[in-house]
Amino acid sequence: PTVDAALEELGKHGVQAMGGVPPRVVPDLGDDAREYSAVQPGFGLVYLNNDSVLFSEAAVRKALSLATDRTAIATDPSLLGGQGQASASPIPTGSWAYWADHDRIAFDPAAARSLLEQEGWIDGDGDGIRDRDGKPLRFRLGTSSEPVMQAIAEKLALDWRTIGADPEIETLDQQATMRSLSA
Repeated sequence: PTVDAALEELGKHGVQAMGGVPPRVVPDLGDDAREYSAVQPGFGLVYLNNDSVLFSEAAVRKALSLATDRTAIATDPSLLGGQGQASASPIPTGSWAYWADHDRIAFDPAAARSLLEQEGWIDGDGDGIRDRDGKPLRFRLGTSSEPVMQAIAEKLALDWRTIGADPEIETLDQQATMRSLSA
């Protein structure tokens, strides 16, 4: 009935195989357990609300993108088992629709900071958070309560704080979110 129950049965040999075993659990399954890797299609996205005054600015969106270390997220063993693939596109590399030129992503926090400076986002009071016209570069970063998604949100927040942004992580209720999207 639950992933935890399935993992418990896997450890007791009550089931023979299971997909999607969290990497943190594999060492606890014993010496006779075998781990096989397979490509699992899927992707995670960060949506920026362009209706927001803050995200309506292309420079802010680009700075956040430049400050996002996608490779570190994709290859971190504690997040995706170290087997993720960094991409700027939701189209998988094996698809006919994949366009490699679109998927060239820069990780350049220095360029992100420079871009924000050019647009007037400075840390005028020395608190580590950029502001412009008295408004801080502060926003909510919503995520699910799923542990991997929480950890990815934390990594994103750390990346973005290095350029002077102040994201506040907010755990969203999935059911409430789906109801609001369908309304």
